[in-house]
Parts: sequence; C-alpha cells; structure tokens
Amino acid sequence: MKSSNNNIREIYIYLYFEKGVIDNVVFDKLIDNINTNLSKLSSFGASEPFKYQFPINRNKLFLLYSENFDFFLSGDQNSLIHVSFIPDQNITIWTIKISLKEAKNTDKLLTFITQTIDIIPIIYGFICSKEEFDFKHKLVTRLKSGGTATKYVGITKWDFLDFFPGLYSLNIWSNYAFDLDKIKSKIENTVKIIPYKNQLIAEVNNVFSNDITINNSIQNEISKLIGEKDFFFKSDNQDLFDHAKKFKDYLSKMKSD
Repeated sequence: MKSSNNNIREIYIYLYFEKGVIDNVVFDKLIDNINTNLSKLSSFGASEPFKYQFPINRNKLFLLYSENFDFFLSGDQNSLIHVSFIPDQNITIWTIKISLKEAKNTDKLLTFITQTIDIIPIIYGFICSKEEFDFKHKLVTRLKSGGTATKYVGITKWDFLDFFPGLYSLNIWSNYAFDLDKIKSKIENTVKIIPYKNQLIAEVNNVFSNDITINNSIQNEISKLIGEKDFFFKSDNQDLFDHAKKFKDYLSKMKSD
C-alpha cells in the first residue's frame, strides 16, 4: 500500500483519559508534549474566535480548561485541539486535528503517543486520516428537497459509553478494557504490535495510506479476532454494538459522584 513521502494529510487523533488524573502538572506535560511533537500552540479558549494567546501563565490555562466542558487550542500546521468531558463521567476526550507531511511525521506520531503514555495512561485512543474517519463515520442522506444532510455516527461522547468507535490505522488499547496478552497473541501475526507499559499500540496500516478499503478489510478481520461487538462499524443499528463486561465495570467506577 503505497503513499507519497510528500503526502500532506489531515490527521485525526482521539485520546480518552481519566479526567481526575489530570492535575495542573499532568496538564502542563500534555501541553508540552503537543508543543514538542505535534504543533506549536498559539491560541486557546472556550469558543471561537479564541480569546487568549500564548504565552500565558500555565495555572490560568489549567483553570480555564478545568472550568469548561469544551476547551479548544490551536497552533501551526492547521492544528485544532478540542478537549471535552463526558458529563457525570470521570472521562475527558482530547481530539487533535492536524495537517502533517508523512515523511516528517510517521515516527513522530508514535513518539507523541508513547510520550503521552509516559505522562498519563490512555484509556483508549486511535489515529487515522480524515478520509478514513469519514469512511467509518460520515453519513450523507439525500433530502426530499433535493439537498443533503450530513451526520457522523458512532463517534459521540455518548456513544463511547456504549461501544468503542472502531478500529483504525493506529489503535491504543489499555488493560482497563481488554486482556492485552490475549489480544497480542491473537493478532501479533496480522499487524504491528508495540507493547508499551500497560498499553498496547496496534498499527494496522500506515496512517497516511490512501487505500481506505483494504485498510478497512484488515480491520474487519481483527475485530473478529478480538471481539467484534466492542467496535463500531457504520450501521443504522447501533444496538448491534456493546462493550464487554470488563469495560462496563470500569465505566461504572468512572461515574462522577
């Protein structure tokens, strides 16, 4: 599956953390990791247009993050980071959208993930191209008026309470949700596996690959090996998908008081 070294793609990174673990020290390290490995941040705020500019006192930055259900940061390489919380759950979602050139950033994405894990465990995460994301989640329906309506399925913060959004080019799994040794033994001959601390990074395909169809076929095979009901695939019936008991029990513990 070939891709050009000069290929600039819009890359999506989704990371799910325990909100209670992110104090001002951890938050500071996460921001530094983004600045070092992904994008030099320049502005932030609770809504656009962003009210605040870097540099800023980090304590003030953390306070703004803590006080808002939605928090945004932006920087070079067309980066936009959206931090959100799941109400009544001790879970925060960091979504990063950024334009990257493959030749410079394939290894850097992996470095960013491992350095994130050094700072804080990732409950679940993935990296994919915008094209792959749209292939999995974008639904366009034609209206009677002749126009179209677009929606994204299987990827909302509420969906995460019922199932994982899918399998992607690069996946980050934790022992909160999976028996990692069991998964590793089942798929290590199919995909590139990188055990890192108490996490498992599974690289199904190059994030910059143009071949979304073949990529999706490989992921279908993997889902059958490790429990296909856990992972969302585009469908009109989301009731087909459901977390395994281990992760359901974990989510129950994560409910806010």
